[in-house]
Amino acid sequence: MDHLDPKKIDMSVHVSDVNVKIQEGLNATLDGDMTLFGPPLEPTLGGSLIVSRMKYSEDLDIERSLLDFSRRPPAPRVLTKSAVLVHFDLDVHLSRGVRVENNLARTDLKGDLKVTGTSRAVGLLGSVNTVHGTATFRGNEFQIEQGVLSFTDRQRIRPSFDFQANSQVKDYKVRLHAFGMPGEPHVVLSSEPALAEADLGFLLTFGFVSTNLQQASFSAADSGLAIGVEALNKVTGFPEEVRRFIPKNAILRDPNIDFTSDFSGATNRLEPMARFSSHLINDRLDLKVLEGLTTRRYRGVISYQLSDTPNLSTRLQLDNEHVNQATGTDFGVDLHLKWEGE
Repeated sequence: MDHLDPKKIDMSVHVSDVNVKIQEGLNATLDGDMTLFGPPLEPTLGGSLIVSRMKYSEDLDIERSLLDFSRRPPAPRVLTKSAVLVHFDLDVHLSRGVRVENNLARTDLKGDLKVTGTSRAVGLLGSVNTVHGTATFRGNEFQIEQGVLSFTDRQRIRPSFDFQANSQVKDYKVRLHAFGMPGEPHVVLSSEPALAEADLGFLLTFGFVSTNLQQASFSAADSGLAIGVEALNKVTGFPEEVRRFIPKNAILRDPNIDFTSDFSGATNRLEPMARFSSHLINDRLDLKVLEGLTTRRYRGVISYQLSDTPNLSTRLQLDNEHVNQATGTDFGVDLHLKWEGE
């Protein structure tokens, strides 16, 4: 010390059963020893800590993240500048009481981490692994086979994850592989026996696949599926949930996805259809697309309201039910006049 101006500090502290708030809704209990040594304006915080208890319970909406095309990378966190620059060299061990319990997973965690970097650019190295447990995806419970959260940046907290789980859904063993970064997640589904991606999504959402619908013993007319899908909209609130995922922009105004039934002249029966509808650019121009759930049938309709009242409109329709041999698609243009009187 020179004239009460310290040239070096060397401090140590033991902590036991100390509760720390990491973020809103996430608290941890710490035990261990820490040291602070070096020049006063540039010391190093070292030591070893044990996280004895911690539970992460915040719900995550991974499917919304997958479909959020307007997502932008988070802005870098700006730390307040200080004359003191602290270096980190702190080991962290996760004990048995560390656990995730939210809408996606229920599992214990284990792992070893090292806090690195400085007070101006905190980094994290190491990995966290799942220990058994279950995961939930579209209402189906999966058994976790492997899950790891890795940190490899000494100057930033930049995690990546790799997660694998499986579930028995009806007659199919479904495997889920989620990987990437929290801000840019990716999900890959596969099954045994093998199913197309669209059928896998249908299986996880509704519990059956399109091949079931095409069997003679499972006709859409006999089972009432064509009417049932319309009831499904109201019972589950499916359109409201999907509508949250559709990106909003100047072209698509009030877009919506739901299910409906539509009469097919080719099969002479009602068939279940997926329907997308939206205003285009303004309230006068409408787009409607129907895609068959049990067949390859489709129909696209663009309509334009010619008058201020909905009495006069024109419509362009494209479908593959009355196929034109030259184009493979049926085109049609109609002019609609609606007259009402007393």
